[in-house]
Amino acid sequence: MSALTSEVWPTRQHNDELSHRDPRALAVIAVVSLMLSIGLLLTVRRLGGAFSADLPRSTLFLTAIISVAIAASSRIVWRQLYPLDLENVDSFSWSDQFVGWGSSLVPLLMMVGCSFLGDRLSEMLIWIPLLVCDQLWRQNFFDGGYPEYQIGRVPQAIALQDAMGWETVPTDTQSVPGNCTQQLFRVRESDGQEAIYATLRVDFETGQRHATAHVGFCPPLGYRPTIEADPYEGPQAEVKIVQALSHGARIDLKLARVAEGPTQVFVDLAARNPDASNA
Repeated sequence: MSALTSEVWPTRQHNDELSHRDPRALAVIAVVSLMLSIGLLLTVRRLGGAFSADLPRSTLFLTAIISVAIAASSRIVWRQLYPLDLENVDSFSWSDQFVGWGSSLVPLLMMVGCSFLGDRLSEMLIWIPLLVCDQLWRQNFFDGGYPEYQIGRVPQAIALQDAMGWETVPTDTQSVPGNCTQQLFRVRESDGQEAIYATLRVDFETGQRHATAHVGFCPPLGYRPTIEADPYEGPQAEVKIVQALSHGARIDLKLARVAEGPTQVFVDLAARNPDASNA
């Protein structure tokens, strides 16, 4: 299977001690803290009557853009340092919470500190769309685009009975029933660990080029697997592994060109112990 198609979403556990030691993490926390301090100072002075003059609209708009950009950039950099682990979504560290919620508070404080919202509709029209976007980005910071994981829900899998002794998945599409979209086999490998081999059928409608397939492992594997996936029948397509978890995986498919009519791409998928793969 192609190494290009085995791009597993990286995961790295972190704790508060690591966040303190990593200079890049400290830099993110320092930037968020600085922006919060500036926003709080402006807000206190505005509410105290120290500021009475309007900011020019161009200056206000630039202030709004910069504050939202810094907030969003802080979360992006943080997630690059510490990718979200959906399996432990209920155990965010204080640093995760501070970067996520603190960065969202920055543009809100800047809005109150720099604007006369009650009297000027134009100033509200500058801030509100940016604040809505920032809240959506903040939500994505915590759930990775999967809100169900925030309440600990695990995707339910449709799995076949264990098949002992299988080494590969049948690649003949005639072996896959016409109404079957996924066919999974659980195999006990030579190292004693279970692996999963699957055949997936991904449907495309006319004019469609991108599609997403989810496959669940039920019961979950005892480890975070290495996922490999290759299209073997259908129009030319690029496959990317977006998520690889012990209880399932998500793959994205992109056709080489837009589908001219209803079509299907068949994909071979293997979920195996990474230690066994490196052996």
